[in-house]
Amino acid sequence: MKKILIIAIILVLIGGVLLFLASRKTPSPKLPTTNHQLPINQAMTNQPVIQPRELTPEEKLALLKNELKIKARNFVERYGSFSTDARFANLKELKDEMSSRLWRETENYILAKEKEEIKEFYGVTTKVLSVEEESFSENEVAYLISTQRQETKGQTQKVFYQNLELKMIRENNVWKVDRIQWK
Repeated sequence: MKKILIIAIILVLIGGVLLFLASRKTPSPKLPTTNHQLPINQAMTNQPVIQPRELTPEEKLALLKNELKIKARNFVERYGSFSTDARFANLKELKDEMSSRLWRETENYILAKEKEEIKEFYGVTTKVLSVEEESFSENEVAYLISTQRQETKGQTQKVFYQNLELKMIRENNVWKVDRIQWK
């Protein structure tokens, strides 16, 4: 018994010494300081100053189309994913991405569905497979979007493929989703 007590005391002392040494701050080495800051300019770096060029209208349009395609993809994956545990949180979170017309439609849908009794877990997860631009104008764009969806009812799972048509419009100079039609 005395051996165990002596070993315990030695271990506590060693631990205390190690903890003390680890907590001590080591002083940082002093760097020589100067009272003036050296200017960095083109002559010192020998590098030419590169000015960004203005994008062409075609490049600006290509960037816009790409941004809208990404926005549509993200919207569909969130809009098409649902579970009874979340109770329409996915749709409510997308309010700012929807036109006022689509939000009114969605809000009415939520109000009607919230009254339904939940008997078992139900969930759908949506993954976008492709986004094809159907039409594009200054204030409207339409896409045909292919998705893979996984549906869970209780303990049963089913994978299926579903297309949807999505239309975005410019509302108050902001691109918003205005129509969604699952096919």
